[in-house]
Amino acid sequence: MRYPLLVLALALTEGTTQTRADMISYNMTGTIDTTNGSSNPAAGLPFNVGDHVTWTLQYNPSIPSSFDNGSYATYPTSSPAITNIVDQTTGYHFFMQSTTQGYLSLSRNFAGEGTFSVVDSYRPFMNFNYGTSLDLSIAGNLPTVELAYFHLNNIAWDSRVFSYSYNFAIPGGGTETFSFSTSASIAQSPEPGSLTLFLLGAACLSVRGIRRRFGQVG
Repeated sequence: MRYPLLVLALALTEGTTQTRADMISYNMTGTIDTTNGSSNPAAGLPFNVGDHVTWTLQYNPSIPSSFDNGSYATYPTSSPAITNIVDQTTGYHFFMQSTTQGYLSLSRNFAGEGTFSVVDSYRPFMNFNYGTSLDLSIAGNLPTVELAYFHLNNIAWDSRVFSYSYNFAIPGGGTETFSFSTSASIAQSPEPGSLTLFLLGAACLSVRGIRRRFGQVG
């Protein structure tokens, strides 16, 4: 009975690994360079120039491009690619929307120089909008514009800018706008290949332990 259960567990593990491997996740950090604060301190967001901010960029590398001529491609997203924005200096978690309209884009000019851009935006009605964007550019060679073969953390980007903006209506009329931009550092975590190897190694050790227990190892 234990062997069928073990086979089922391995099958479930492999299925989970495959699902997770479809998503690429990067942990990013930056220091706030500029801010556009609020004229209403009671409604303001608690961030300042010099604060350390972290966020996550996650996307499915297999999403099809809406246009690709060999040097430019846009990949539409139906869910936020940028999430979990936290000011590590103050502990503040920034406002996020679970529904968004956004895209990722990769472009490369004739000299090989290129950009990677992410835009998330949410606009339910005229007097409100929320958005995040990440813009990376390089003066050197951009190896590909195919998202499935693109690794952000392997490129020495010349310019790295992450922006956040939040605009909403004030009781009595008017709007308040908050925004900041940061420089960004990039680390992929976890790497899908490493996660798969770890789980397969753990499964092999489990099988070996069971076989030894029943005296079946020669």
